[in-house]
Amino acid sequence: MGCDIHAHLELVDRPAIHVARFHLPRNYGLFSLLAGVRYDPHEMQGFEPVYEPRGLPPHISSTVLEACTYAIDDQLAALEVDGYCSREDARRWSANGNATYCDSTYERITDPDWHSVSWLVCDELQAIDRRYQQLTGERDPWLAAIIGAMSAFGEQQRPSRLVFWFRG
Repeated sequence: MGCDIHAHLELVDRPAIHVARFHLPRNYGLFSLLAGVRYDPHEMQGFEPVYEPRGLPPHISSTVLEACTYAIDDQLAALEVDGYCSREDARRWSANGNATYCDSTYERITDPDWHSVSWLVCDELQAIDRRYQQLTGERDPWLAAIIGAMSAFGEQQRPSRLVFWFRG
């Protein structure tokens, strides 16, 4: 089974402002550098994660919150409405360590199929980009595009971050 990344660019504000969602192709070397995903030291020497996963950042945008969590509502879950789960499912996922509640109200829980949730700012992505180039001799065009967008916002004094997680 393959592994996919879900990546969202946000402007850092209170709350954050969602800018874009990126559909990056599978690149396990890059995934490993981003968060240690699919890293095998025997097969991928040098691809240790540059930064350990941090979880969700504070004050995420509503778009990212909805994309990476389930709202807990027994009635809507019974109707199989997308993006909702029952309280029982949420309790089971949390007890198994597969998901965490997003706030003290227990109204949202992370998707149990996703892992290695993290976020990085432009300088950190540039460090990963340099490391990737050292290891592969090439630049990942998707990472270059994301860094370009983040750099443009930075020039306007608008700090940004890439929030991402994996499935599979």
